[in-house]
Amino acid sequence: MSEVAVLTNLDNDGVFTITFNRPEKKNTINHAMWLGLRDAFNEARENDDVTVAILTGTGNDFCAGVDLTDFGGDAEGPHPYDLVVEAVCAFDKPLIAAVKGVGIGGGATVLLHCDVVYVGESVRLRYPFANLGLVTEFAASYMMPIVLGPQRAAELLSQLSGLTLIKLWRWVLPELFFQMMKCSPEHKTRLGKLLNGLFLRCGK
Repeated sequence: MSEVAVLTNLDNDGVFTITFNRPEKKNTINHAMWLGLRDAFNEARENDDVTVAILTGTGNDFCAGVDLTDFGGDAEGPHPYDLVVEAVCAFDKPLIAAVKGVGIGGGATVLLHCDVVYVGESVRLRYPFANLGLVTEFAASYMMPIVLGPQRAAELLSQLSGLTLIKLWRWVLPELFFQMMKCSPEHKTRLGKLLNGLFLRCGK
């Protein structure tokens, strides 16, 4: 079993990698991972040496959403999920996702907050909220219509089949997966160098 739920690494080029690290559980998010994600995003935002962040997962999958057996927060104060949402929304540097395998629930909706998303051939994204009678996470009901349009967003959030690589190419890649935030020339230079090697992180 993985000892640290979220791994972080800052290299000499200012690239800060945030890694979901529960591969034996398909990187589902438990209480420890919520706290780790909050700390990782805040650290990356506050550290001036960080110019770009990568979000990825250990093992064969990106993130299979919330671990429903360990979703409780403290009796007092905000739930750790709310703290992660605040940290992600406050993140003001380029954010790249390298995704393979499953991305379910929050593991799929968090991608709407990324500036660039690279996917491997094995990617399968699912949004099970309607089937579970739940509201969407990471502001997906607001973000997805903006990115994809209201009709596609409604279909995606109400269906059970999810997104495969084929549908991603047809639907999402032209609009979402290569959106680039306006950033400084220095960030663009570093980001361009980084993107050249990112496919190796996705694999299959």
